[in-house]
Amino acid sequence: MLITLLFLGQFVITYFTNFFIQKGKNLADKEDIEKLTEIVEEVKSKFNNENERLKATLSIIVDKESKSYTQEQQSIIAFYTEINAWIWDKTKISIHEYGYKDVDKLNQKIIDMDQCSNQVNINNAVMDLLVKDKDLTQNAYYLIIETLKLHQFVESKCKTLKKALQGLNAYMPMIDKYDTMSDLMKNHVSKQVKELEASKDEAIKDFYNQRGEIFNILMPKLHEFKNLAKVYLSN
Repeated sequence: MLITLLFLGQFVITYFTNFFIQKGKNLADKEDIEKLTEIVEEVKSKFNNENERLKATLSIIVDKESKSYTQEQQSIIAFYTEINAWIWDKTKISIHEYGYKDVDKLNQKIIDMDQCSNQVNINNAVMDLLVKDKDLTQNAYYLIIETLKLHQFVESKCKTLKKALQGLNAYMPMIDKYDTMSDLMKNHVSKQVKELEASKDEAIKDFYNQRGEIFNILMPKLHEFKNLAKVYLSN
């Protein structure tokens, strides 16, 4: 583009020189003057446009350099925010409160947990790409491993409970018709309900104590990452 502008500028100079030689400064007619004016304005317009484009390009380069550090910071904050949501919200569940009518609600809890886990991994990948501190990214990896252990424990219990609740959801309405059933059907329904209730109790049994043990191992990893992140962000 700059070469083109120089060419056009040279063309204007040449045109003026030939013009004045051939016709003289005071002999240019109106048509020639209009043509010259048009060429000058065109060159001026192209120069202004190119100048604005160059300024915009420089602005983008400067802005990009400024934002690279901001994006690095944001990647750390996004990871820390999401992994806290994973730990404190998505894997936190009052498991004893779920009854056989809450199957959909429990299933949504499992889905939310998995989606949050996926988002943490995405955020970690971005952070790993942008952050230059190996200690910080390595601590993020260890933090994910420990959080995944909590996730797998909670998810396993939720799936066991979900299966039991799905069965109870199918059999419990039959209790209202218990008196109209044959003895064989009564025995079948009664046996299934007892087995499903036992499976439900097994999912709930010691859930909070076991979750607490995993949680207590996880917490130092979370605090370690937080402290490293605070130092890195303050530099």
